[in-house]
Formats: sequence, C-alpha cells, structure tokens
Amino acid sequence: MKDNDEKDIIVKECFNEFLIEQLAYLAANSMLILKKLNLIDENTTESHKQSVIGRILEMIDAERVADSNLIKIFATYSDPKEVAKVANAVAEVYIERGISDRSRRARELREFIERQMNCLLYTSP
Repeated sequence: MKDNDEKDIIVKECFNEFLIEQLAYLAANSMLILKKLNLIDENTTESHKQSVIGRILEMIDAERVADSNLIKIFATYSDPKEVAKVANAVAEVYIERGISDRSRRARELREFIERQMNCLLYTSP
C-alpha cells in the first residue's frame, strides 16, 4: 500500500507544480487579460496596471479536472457579473496563448525539419 501512497504524493506534487506553472503563465499574460477586460489603455500608469493585475490575480484560482490534463479556472468576487467577465477573459487569453504557442512550436519544428532535409539533399553523394 505504501507504493500507491508514494505514487499519489508524486502525482499530486507534479500536478501542483503544473498548476503553479499555469497560474504563472496567466500572470505573465496578465496585460492581455486587462486589455481584454478594457481595464487598461496606453495612458494607464505602470503603478495602476500593477494594482489592477494584483486585484485580478487575487480573484483567480485553478484546479485540475479529475483524471485529465484540463484545468478549471475560477474567480471569486462579490459581483457575479464582473467575476464572470474576469474568469471568461482569463480562460480566453489562456486558450488564445495556448493555440499561439502550439502554432509557433509546430512552425519551428517544420522549419527545423526542412533545414535538416535541405542539409541531407545538399550533402548526399
């Protein structure tokens, strides 16, 4: 039974690291979230941006959807309409950035393979 308990602990630790990484990813993209919510513009001061980011990040949390690689993003605030906007904006940015990152990685891989194929074509006897 100890082996199963150790595996459970390892899985939980790995997932906790994953959640931390995902929340850090959202924090890194917080400006996109604020723009999507129309909370900042080009005239917004840096200190105000940081204040708004802090308030938004305090609202947000995430948890794993059981037995999947999906995460459930949720937000807590006194105004249900505002919190729904925040949670939806966070999810939209997360999805958009994920698609963008996967597309970039796929393009980089394709370019790498093309370069390798060209090297083979020009170096083969």
